[in-house]
Amino acid sequence: MNVRILVLYHKPSKLIKNNKYVPMCVGKKIFLSNSKDGFVDKRYFYWMNENTIGDDTGDNISDKNRFINEFSAIYWAWKNYNQLENPDYIGFMHYRRHFIFNPNNKKLASREFSNYCPTYSFINREYEELIKPDHFNFSEYDLVIPEFLNFAKYLNKRYSNILESYLTYAGRDDMLLKIEEVVLKHPKLYKYKNFIKKFYQKEGFYPFNMFIMKKNLFFEYAEFIFTIFNEIWSDDIENSLKLRGLHYQRELAWALEIATSFFIQYQINNVKKRYKELPISFVKNTDLEIESITPVQRENPIGICLIYNKLIISYLSVVLQSLIENSDEKSVYDICILCIECIDKTDEKKLISLVKDKSYISLRFFMLDNFSCIRENDSFFKSKNSLNFDNYKIFIPRIFRKYNQVIYLSYNLLIKHNILELLSYKNKAINCSLDVYNSIIAFMPNSKIGKKINQDLKIINSELIVYNILECERNDFFNLLLEKLYKTEDAVFFNKHREMISFLGIFGFLISYFFNDRIGDIPLYYNFQSKIIDDKLDINVLPLSLYNEYVQAKDNFLILQYYKYFQPLLYDSCRFGNDLWWYYAKQSPYFGKIISGENHFIFGAALRIKEYLSYKIGFEIVKTKNLLAFCTLPYRVLKVIFLHRINILIYKIKLKFNLCNPKPKLKDYVDYDDIFKIKNHLAYRLGSVFLKNPFLFIFRVKQIYKVFLLEKYKGEKL
Repeated sequence: MNVRILVLYHKPSKLIKNNKYVPMCVGKKIFLSNSKDGFVDKRYFYWMNENTIGDDTGDNISDKNRFINEFSAIYWAWKNYNQLENPDYIGFMHYRRHFIFNPNNKKLASREFSNYCPTYSFINREYEELIKPDHFNFSEYDLVIPEFLNFAKYLNKRYSNILESYLTYAGRDDMLLKIEEVVLKHPKLYKYKNFIKKFYQKEGFYPFNMFIMKKNLFFEYAEFIFTIFNEIWSDDIENSLKLRGLHYQRELAWALEIATSFFIQYQINNVKKRYKELPISFVKNTDLEIESITPVQRENPIGICLIYNKLIISYLSVVLQSLIENSDEKSVYDICILCIECIDKTDEKKLISLVKDKSYISLRFFMLDNFSCIRENDSFFKSKNSLNFDNYKIFIPRIFRKYNQVIYLSYNLLIKHNILELLSYKNKAINCSLDVYNSIIAFMPNSKIGKKINQDLKIINSELIVYNILECERNDFFNLLLEKLYKTEDAVFFNKHREMISFLGIFGFLISYFFNDRIGDIPLYYNFQSKIIDDKLDINVLPLSLYNEYVQAKDNFLILQYYKYFQPLLYDSCRFGNDLWWYYAKQSPYFGKIISGENHFIFGAALRIKEYLSYKIGFEIVKTKNLLAFCTLPYRVLKVIFLHRINILIYKIKLKFNLCNPKPKLKDYVDYDDIFKIKNHLAYRLGSVFLKNPFLFIFRVKQIYKVFLLEKYKGEKL
């Protein structure tokens, strides 16, 4: 069976293409003119020519795309059907919205956009399997359509009908009324007359102009939709839409989207066509994949890597300010900021302003999600702390594989010397200083963690790393690291090394535990840890050589490290190096934000998890250790559920009347990783299973206890 599904693009994006999916550029005739996304780079046009077919050949209305969106592609397919090899079925999807043909995997994605679309960060191999139509039996259906967007189900009754919903984004109902008028009066559309009369009062529709139809049904649909279009379209309408601005120019397209749903619902309800509803995905980041970063086109650029997250923007600006002020005009600095989330344009401009008069410094921003190595290993970044960059450090050798060396700098550093000297430390694949703070903890008498650490093990400080990329490539170091990272996904292995991983961090653990012989030493004065002084730790427990090096570094440090989340702005002026930090902070474009107290770090993730109903119910179950407790358990569980719902209601009322602030996202808590400890608790496991199915819970309790005890036993034994 011949099936063609046109995937519609208006800009270069991750390409969806196979024997059924055909990428198409919409509005190609006017591609280089101004659009809702602004003017397009000519290079994008070349990409479109290389990778897509256009809606501007043969009989077409490509020049009207700004007003009718997907309908320029639908018209082209109707009038140029043979160019698609005369398929039995024809369909349409968007570059970032696709039919999910494998709904069993739907649980992998959270649903956003009013809980309607399973939402994915980006397109990778796993996602492509999700939307692959190879095993879908099209012959069973006349049309495949999106799940019905019921306003009561998905929008919490925000709108009572189609018209009310439409007005929120179109602003007026002129076009809908024109469509109704055409259907009521046009002789070709007479059969739809009765169905249109109350259609706009329906409590939902089929959105996005996405469908897959049998050939004859598609031709009937095209005849229907373009009869309406031709009756409405005129020079006056075009001029009227142009006056409305780039956004509202699409009013006719939005109205025709409702007309598409009208046609579909007519076929289902009146003609009784066979149909299948499928969930529609939404992809947040559709940018083209990047294999690696290409160095700036200058002689011997120094590669410098920092990682961005909106929570640390103030601190990032301070380390950049100190780096720039201590730079050397005779060298070329290629600063690459890897963004965990899309950087705000205002933030980007502020950071770029730091180097505006420095022609020898390049400052570029890259979305981490755009790198193929990140997309193909995205399981390591789901449900991770926003402030824990450890996993990303593993991927730096691959992201910067076109460089000779790269210096990674954390946001909690302060630079008071030209970092060019660091490039002389390149003996090994990974070069960094020792973590003196954690070494003191390990060497303390009766230290529990110290007993688990081999005395020959290097406890590394990964807040500053010099990667010898040539050495990494020569020994395939990235893949070796990745292999070990996957090993930590094994529950037994993780439980065995849980304390070490928590103590050293995942990157520090992997490097120290598996690649101890590949760590090159950087002197402590290049990464002096101030918290040792602030916390008044006893450095006498250190080995003599490390003790002497630390004492010398205290008076001669070139780079200062403020320990993790406790930046100077949270401390009083007596903290070590505080004055130096404020010297650079005052020059930062974020000085106002810093002194106002914004961007302070948040603690308490574990307490948030203990507020979950799963944990509360599980806690009551765990407390049940005698007959009396067992008899009162149903009452106690009902009481917990009742009080939990009351608390949620009170919180919502407070939010509504601005009596409290919204709770931060769990990922934004500094101690986010602690939630996984709570989720491993027996109480949380029992409560989660109870909530999923209270009636089957009694039959699963024994198995839950068994698995819990087995994991605990294996972890302790190993």
